[in-house]
Amino acid sequence: RRVYFNKMKNTKLHYGWIIVIACSLVMAAAMGIISNCASLFIKPISDDLGVSRRAVSSTISVLSIGAMITSLFAGRLFNDHNIVSIMRVAIIVMTICFFCNSLFTDIQAFYITAAINGICQVMLTTMPITFILNNWFKTDVGTALGFASMGSGLGGAFFNAVAGKRIELYGWRMTYRILSVVIFVLAVPCIFFLIKRKPEEKGCFPYEKGGKNTGKENKRHAEGNTANMYFPQP
Repeated sequence: RRVYFNKMKNTKLHYGWIIVIACSLVMAAAMGIISNCASLFIKPISDDLGVSRRAVSSTISVLSIGAMITSLFAGRLFNDHNIVSIMRVAIIVMTICFFCNSLFTDIQAFYITAAINGICQVMLTTMPITFILNNWFKTDVGTALGFASMGSGLGGAFFNAVAGKRIELYGWRMTYRILSVVIFVLAVPCIFFLIKRKPEEKGCFPYEKGGKNTGKENKRHAEGNTANMYFPQP
């Protein structure tokens, strides 16, 4: 019986995998909805505002440009500030901007929120998630990153179908509001309550397959794995 309970204790889910699930939900919201559903709004916005579809589709390019420019200095920002705090600010700003899209009557306003959302995506998705998971996993980092990134594709596939139907039933403005609530519900609890920057914040060590590493080795890994490893400064 003692051997059985020891095995059960050893198979307890490591908190690092909770981080992976949380990151996957953030990806589903920040990428799966914001980026992958953007094309669904082109025609209804174009028809309603009386502008060309090219003008509306340009918001997607503006978002990409905002993300590209932000990527150039995001590494230094992550070095100097708490990465989870940055993610908290970014998800709130992103949700507000996405909701504001439902209120606009001028295409220029969409360009502004698209640029801001591009900035927020960099602060929420691949770059910070890679940094956090490298802190939490000593082995199986690639597997963890794969599962976390999977949220973008799954979220895009699911919410494309949902958003398309909602646009038909309720119109594009109401659909923006519905999806804003979904983004908030999916991502905000994960970032504010589940995602932690380092294992020490939960009183544990980085995940290692088989659990063969000693506490001292885990502690040295967790403390030494800084942002400078991934974003070296000149």
